[in-house]
This record gives sequence, structure tokens and C-alpha cells, in this order.
Amino acid sequence: MSFANEQAADYISCILRTADKLTEKNVHDLLLHIDKNNSVKEEELEDSISVYRASLKYGMKIGFNMAKLEIKEKFHSSI
Repeated sequence: MSFANEQAADYISCILRTADKLTEKNVHDLLLHIDKNNSVKEEELEDSISVYRASLKYGMKIGFNMAKLEIKEKFHSSI
């Protein structure tokens, strides 16, 4: 998500460098530019959401399991 936010900020920066003020056309152009990004294509969005959720859940599970292992290793002998 931070990569996408960074890319969107870059797109905004490019538009603002070429305009005196932000207009409705600038915003429309920005949205079109974002839509052209291959990572945002409509047909891939649903799959991306499912993969993101599964990856997030897996990452959380791994994180908690690693924390449990580290806690057990650190404190098991003293319990």
C-alpha cells in the first residue's frame, strides 16, 4: 500500500509541476493516469483483494507464531 501511495504522490507531483492551480481537469487526468497503471486494472482488482487478504492473514499468523517462539525461547527456562 505504501508503494501505491508513493506512486500516487508522484503522479500528483507531476501534475502540480505543470499547472498553476489544481483544476477538475487535473484531478480527472490524475485518476486516468492511476487507472492506466497495470496494478490497478479493474479485471485484476478482485483477485488482488483476495490475495492481499490471504497474504495479510498469513503474515499475521507467521508474526504471532514467531513472537510465541521468541517468547518461549526467552522465558521458558525461567518459568
